[in-house]
Amino acid sequence: MVSQKETSRADEVTITIPVEPGDAEAGRAAAVSAAAVGRALQTALQRKASAAPRLAPREVWLYDPGYTSTACCRSAITFIDGENGILEYRGFPIEALATTCGFYTVAYMLLEGTFPADAKVRAQFAKSIQPGLDLDPVVANVVESFPQEAHPMTVFMAATAALSASRPAWNPALVRGDGGSLRLVYRTRAERQRIAQECISSLTSIAAAVFRHMRGCPVRFPKSTQHLREHPLDAFAPDGFARAFLHAADPEGTLWPEQRHASAVFAETLDVIFVLHADHELNCSTAAMRHLTSAGSDVLTCLAAAIGALYGPLHGGANEAVLNMLEEIGSPEAVEAFVASVKRQERKLMGFGHRVYRSYDPRAKILRTLAQQVLREASTEGRTANGPTTANGASDPLLIIAQTLEKRALEDPYFTERKLYPNVDFYSGVLYRAMGFPSVFFTVLFAIARTVGWLAHWMEMLERDATDAERKIVRPRQIYIGKRRQRIPLEAVEKRPDRRSRL
Repeated sequence: MVSQKETSRADEVTITIPVEPGDAEAGRAAAVSAAAVGRALQTALQRKASAAPRLAPREVWLYDPGYTSTACCRSAITFIDGENGILEYRGFPIEALATTCGFYTVAYMLLEGTFPADAKVRAQFAKSIQPGLDLDPVVANVVESFPQEAHPMTVFMAATAALSASRPAWNPALVRGDGGSLRLVYRTRAERQRIAQECISSLTSIAAAVFRHMRGCPVRFPKSTQHLREHPLDAFAPDGFARAFLHAADPEGTLWPEQRHASAVFAETLDVIFVLHADHELNCSTAAMRHLTSAGSDVLTCLAAAIGALYGPLHGGANEAVLNMLEEIGSPEAVEAFVASVKRQERKLMGFGHRVYRSYDPRAKILRTLAQQVLREASTEGRTANGPTTANGASDPLLIIAQTLEKRALEDPYFTERKLYPNVDFYSGVLYRAMGFPSVFFTVLFAIARTVGWLAHWMEMLERDATDAERKIVRPRQIYIGKRRQRIPLEAVEKRPDRRSRL
C-alpha cells in the first residue's frame, strides 16, 4: 500500500491505493489499477463535499492524452527499455536475433513463444507462411481496380479488407451465437495458428502483387513464370523469407536476378530488416489491432485497421518521410541550414526521436551498419537502385547526407538534451532505396514484417479470452469540455408535425 498525501492546498485530498510492485531485474514496471485510483478519489471527493453533495463527482477518470502512462493489457511478447535502448522479443535481445536467426525462426518464436523444436517443424512453418503466387480472385480484382499510381498502402489496406469477404468462416459477425467472445470462430490454438500462418502468407502475397501492379506488371502470374511455382524453399537459408518475397514481387527477375551477388546481399539485408520490424510492443498499429480484436472483429478486418494506422507518417510512414527529407536537403552542404531551420521549429527532423526511446534506437544501430554494406555492394555492381553513385562510385548521395545529418545532430546539445537520437526509420529508407524499392512502397515492407507482431498480439488476446476477466472491449473515456443544457434557437427549429406526433 502507498499513501499519497497532498497538503499544499486546502481543497486537496489524501487517498490510499494498492500498488503492484515492479521488478527492475525482470524489467517490469510498477502498476496501479486506474479503476482503483478512480474509485478512491471519487470516495474521497464525495466525503469532502458532504456539505454540498451536488458538487461531488459521480465518477473520476485519469486524464492521459496519448496513453503515455496507461497500460491496457498484460503481454509476454515484447519488452522495451527506452531509457537504455533495449528491445527484446520474448526476452531475447534484438541484436542477438538479428545476427543469428532468420525471419522464419523469429516469426515462429513470436507467434508460438518458443523456437522451432527441430528442422521438420521449422520447414513446415516456413512453407506455411511463405508468399504464395496465386491471389484470391476477389483480392486480385481489387488490386487491379486501383490506378497504377495509387499509393500502395491504400491498395494494400483495401485488398486486405477485401480478403475478409472471401473468409466468411473467420468472421464472428457472421457466426450465429458467437456473442463476441470469438471462441466459436477461433476455437482452438491449432486453428488460431493455422489462421495466423495463412494471414502472413496472404498479406505478403498481396504486398508482392501490389508491387507488381505499381510497375505495370500482371497482378496474376503469367504462364511464363509457371516454373517459379515450384521454386525450392530452403527453410534454413538466412534470407529465406525475404528471398521468397523478392521472387513473388519480381517473378521475371528484372530487378533482382539470382545470378547477381548483390541480390543475395539485398535478400539477406531485407530479412534482417523484417526481423527488426516484426514487433515493437504496443505501438499505434498494434494498439489498433488489439482495439478491433476487443470488439470481436474478424482477424482480416483487424489487420486492415492496423495497416491503416501504420500508414501514418508519424508511425510506419516515417521511413518514407525520412527519404523525402533527405532528398529535400539535397546535399551535405545544405545540412547546416536545414538543422538551423529545425532548431527554429520551421521544419521537422524526421527519423530522430521516438515515443519510447530516450537513447539510440538499438534497431537503428544495426541498420546503420547494413546501410553501408548494402550501398557498397550496389555501387560495386555499377549502380544504386534508384539513384547515382558518388564520383568515386563509393556510396549513394543520400547516405552521405544521412551520415552528415546524423553527425551534426548528435554533436548539437539542442538534440542530445532532448534525447533526439536516430530511430529505425532513419536508415531503413536509404536501405530500401538501395534495393530498388520506390519510397511509396517502404511502409508496405514495414507492414509485411509487422503482420507477425500484430498476429502474435491477436493470438495472445484470444488465448486469454476464456480466462482473463480484465479483457474488455476498448472504450477510453473523455473529459467533456463543451457546454451543457443548451436550448435550440428558435430560427433552427424545423416544422415537423408528423415527427412530433410519433415521438
